[in-house]
Amino acid sequence: MDRPVRNKVPNSKYADEAQGAKSKSVIQSTSPSPGASVLGRLVMLKKKFEDLMKELKIQRSEDEQDRELRKALNERVRRLEENEKRLG
Repeated sequence: MDRPVRNKVPNSKYADEAQGAKSKSVIQSTSPSPGASVLGRLVMLKKKFEDLMKELKIQRSEDEQDRELRKALNERVRRLEENEKRLG
């Protein structure tokens, strides 16, 4: 972004003010347009959405692994109980 050049005129901070322009117009000319702000926000939200989707996929994968491990553990417990009944 272009910033105004400081002027050495005593009662003026910026060169535009020394020429009679108001500082408000300088601020407006350097601020991003509303469309650019919205576009930047959309890009940021899209990235956050993609990150959350990746995290959700990882979590679902981990949940599936947990279910498989629980099934295997329950099967081992069942076999152990059957073996104890046969021996006992």
